[in-house]
Amino acid sequence: MLTFIENYKAKVREVREKKEEIEAQLNKKIEKLRRIEDQIYKLKMKEEKLRYPSWVNEIIVPLAQKLAEMKGLSYEIFGPFGLMNETSIFLMKDPSISILEQEVWALTIVPGLFKGDDNLYYYNGETEDRYPKGTIGEINGMNNVKVKLPDTIEEICDLLEFHKN
Repeated sequence: MLTFIENYKAKVREVREKKEEIEAQLNKKIEKLRRIEDQIYKLKMKEEKLRYPSWVNEIIVPLAQKLAEMKGLSYEIFGPFGLMNETSIFLMKDPSISILEQEVWALTIVPGLFKGDDNLYYYNGETEDRYPKGTIGEINGMNNVKVKLPDTIEEICDLLEFHKN
């Protein structure tokens, strides 16, 4: 009977040893997992802090500054508005006075940036009848003919429309 008991105890010891071995491996893996989870958390925090650049701040503001400098005027930017993200640059003598109460130079720009198109456009004053009156497309200016904005500041400056209010 003693042999049976000794066999049993030997098997218990063997299982305990294997279990301790496995637990040690598990603990290593759990610690590795915790480190990875911590790294994932830190990366997610970094990602959340990232902000996409504003096309208005990165493109329209410097353009407005350059146009204002060329004309010796101040500028104000309105927009983006509507489905077309129309953004208007107004150049005026006195920024403390409403654009409705003074002479202004203006240009409305429409980005193609959100449709995989790296170009900017302006309305040339012409219209098409693609969208019936009163539809979302017509209300959002989608009947206005867009033309690619020229590449040089001088050519863009020539596109400014004068409004005498």
